[in-house]
Amino acid sequence: MGAVRAWAPGATGTQLLSTVARDAIDLFTGPYAHRIRECGSHDCYLLFVDTSRPGRRRWCAMERCGNRSKARAHRARQSAGAGGSDRAALAE
Repeated sequence: MGAVRAWAPGATGTQLLSTVARDAIDLFTGPYAHRIRECGSHDCYLLFVDTSRPGRRRWCAMERCGNRSKARAHRARQSAGAGGSDRAALAE
C-alpha cells in the first residue's frame, strides 16, 4: 500500500492533518480504491479496505462488529425457535 511514515514528536495539528489528508488521497486514488467499504454493522460507520481474496468482507473488524452481528443473529434465531416450539406445543 502506501509508504510507512514514522511518528514525528512535536508535530503540530496542521502537520498531522496534512499527513492524514495525504494518506486519504493516496488511498482514494490508489490501487485499492475500489475495495473501500463501509462496515455492515447497523451502528458502525467506519470505512475499511477489503483486502480479502474474494472481496466480500462485511465488517470493519470481526472481533468487534462481526462478532456482535453474529451474536445478535444467533439470539434472534434462538428466540424465534423458542417461540415457535411454544406455539407448536399449544396447538397440540
